[in-house]
Amino acid sequence: MTKVIVIGGGASGLMAAGIAAQNGAETIIFEKKLRPGRKLRITGKGRCNFTNIIELKEFLDHFDSG
Repeated sequence: MTKVIVIGGGASGLMAAGIAAQNGAETIIFEKKLRPGRKLRITGKGRCNFTNIIELKEFLDHFDSG
């Protein structure tokens, strides 16, 4: 079995670890902070967060159409 070590639990590290695991690798992430992926929750002031529950029109009003 392939073994993958990912150093850093930011967005790129989590994505790399996820893809490696999805492809059958035994995967481990080393992160010095207590909460890997913490910054993902605050990207785009919440507009990029998949848990955003505002109405679609209000969501789209945050983006420039031009």
